[in-house]
Amino acid sequence: IVRNPNTGTLYVADRTNHRVLSFAPGSSTGNIVAGGNGCGANANQLCSPYGLIYDSASDSLIISTYTYHTIVRWPLGATNGTRLIGTPGLSGNSPTQFNIP
Repeated sequence: IVRNPNTGTLYVADRTNHRVLSFAPGSSTGNIVAGGNGCGANANQLCSPYGLIYDSASDSLIISTYTYHTIVRWPLGATNGTRLIGTPGLSGNSPTQFNIP
């Protein structure tokens, strides 16, 4: 879970549904803001999002994917993310790979 300090919106990684949801202050209903298109390596997919941070400089979420061993930047309002590092589905210990980040 991460909070946008400017809006108070909470972002929650929903790992087994392969998506990130947003919750406006006072709301009990979430909206899909990243992923939600099944587990995969396409730009519109996440695979087991596990950790996130909010990057205020780019108004995006930085998301670690548990199953695909990648870090993705997903701008808020976008339908796609961009892989920053890691090889989808391939874990490792080199400086360009992760093992369940």
